[in-house]
Amino acid sequence: GGPPADAAFAPANTSAGTTLAVLNEQGDVRLLAPRKGRPASWECVDTLAANNSSEKGTCLAWRSPNRAAADQAHSKADAEQLTRAFLAVGHTSGVVVWAHRPELRRWERVASIATQTPVTAICFRPPVGAVADGRDAIAVATGENVTRYTLAPASSGALPFTADPMPLSPVNMKHPSSVWRLEYNDAATALLACFE
Repeated sequence: GGPPADAAFAPANTSAGTTLAVLNEQGDVRLLAPRKGRPASWECVDTLAANNSSEKGTCLAWRSPNRAAADQAHSKADAEQLTRAFLAVGHTSGVVVWAHRPELRRWERVASIATQTPVTAICFRPPVGAVADGRDAIAVATGENVTRYTLAPASSGALPFTADPMPLSPVNMKHPSSVWRLEYNDAATALLACFE
């Protein structure tokens, strides 16, 4: 329940299909899909629950699939991983990354990033080229600070992926006021940060 804090459509060609994610202020995400035979009517097909009731939802972002790398993958499992739907959900105390498991018809938490201040914007780095290194990158804004993280398969732990801060680039990653939007260009060579 509660009013929406953010909403976004899943990118085309992911395992999620035609899906709209709606984040409410309580931190829960409702996933909506068109009703069969009635494309103008949408229904809730799943709910991703917040970590705890004290967290407020702030923002969300989908990962775009890496079609070029999936087409050249060595195995079906590798290709599925590259086109699997990932959804990052920002809260007042961090980010939770969810992944769609189409073979199980469910979503699972795959990574988390703890922050000291509320998350104000999130953006996945777009896939570039046909070579996949098994790592995704995500930019996270907390107020005026922006930190980039790499998501990589974990060797151990409770979650299947780890989120490690990337070394800062020469660009100033602290802004004069709160960042409310992040977006990479298509080549993943520049990161836009909009602030107040």
